[in-house]
Amino acid sequence: MAVVIQKTNDISVTDKGIKIAVYGGAGIGKTRLSATAPHPLIISAESGLLSLRDSDTDYIAIKNQKDFDDAYKFVKSPDCKYDTICIDSASEIAETILFCMKPNEKDARQAYMKMGEYMLDKIRDFRDLPNINVVFNFKMRIIEDDDGGILFYVPMAPGKMIGDQVPYMFDEIFCMQQRKDGTVFLQTKADRQRFCKDRSGSLEKEEPANLTDIINKIRGT
Repeated sequence: MAVVIQKTNDISVTDKGIKIAVYGGAGIGKTRLSATAPHPLIISAESGLLSLRDSDTDYIAIKNQKDFDDAYKFVKSPDCKYDTICIDSASEIAETILFCMKPNEKDARQAYMKMGEYMLDKIRDFRDLPNINVVFNFKMRIIEDDDGGILFYVPMAPGKMIGDQVPYMFDEIFCMQQRKDGTVFLQTKADRQRFCKDRSGSLEKEEPANLTDIINKIRGT
């Protein structure tokens, strides 16, 4: 049996690309955040792209499962010359695909299960693309206690399967927030109410909402 022993300090962030999940409330600016990534292509099922009409950013519209499959085939092909692929948002794309699957299933639970399995596979496919940055935007779910008090903020997607798995799928998970003065930032470290992580160890707990700056910081450039 041939076993190859490798060194962890030989792992190159530059070769892998940076893979990031971002979640935040409606209207906080996740779509505009995507446009701050290095040479981005946005894959979107949302009407919120109107917020980028002044940015001259390329995008692919997702209306069904075939569109999403075709988008993946394109970004892994030699024709894709973009530095960053932004999925905006994975939550909305999951809802779009669920809507298309429901009429084909007698039991809605089967549609949720099939959508969850499909989306998890596709998230892994995009995440594992070599030599390219990938950013997944998610809507935010608020978990409350029995009295309506807020316990936790987490990434949201239809059904339970996707939201449960996302925290384990990424080394970089940020929560997008807004201060009282209106400035938006990315929280990169977990606290008692928000799940976040920065396995690169390169980021401050709060970083300005600029993906190019964050990716360069993780790369050490």
